[in-house]
Amino acid sequence: MKYIAITIGYIVSWISKAFGLGSGATWSGETALWFDPHILPKLLLKIKKGIMIVAGTNGKTTTTLMIKKILEDQGFTVLHNESGANLLNGIVSSFFADRQDTYDYAVFEVDENALPGVLRHVTMKKSQKLCMFF
Repeated sequence: MKYIAITIGYIVSWISKAFGLGSGATWSGETALWFDPHILPKLLLKIKKGIMIVAGTNGKTTTTLMIKKILEDQGFTVLHNESGANLLNGIVSSFFADRQDTYDYAVFEVDENALPGVLRHVTMKKSQKLCMFF
């Protein structure tokens, strides 16, 4: 089911962008989650070093952009939910925004109300670190 959900996610993202039906920021994640509600832990396997989650009422976008810039300036590859879609479906959709196989880090802006639901899906490999900012 994992590969079906991932393939569907890429297809929905492409269709959304190709036909001007939005930026593909949430539909692909929503569809992938419908096929596999536990897809996020599988997608997080693409992250090699660490996952950073920024949540709070104000400043999430600015903070995630600064962290992303610092990491990229150091030569790391970074996955980021650039569209600002900061619910579970938007985070899943960020994996479908490009076709990169792995990333060094993931920096996710997460809505404070969605944080508990997102954290229920975050599982870590031994090689990964989790850092949260509030």
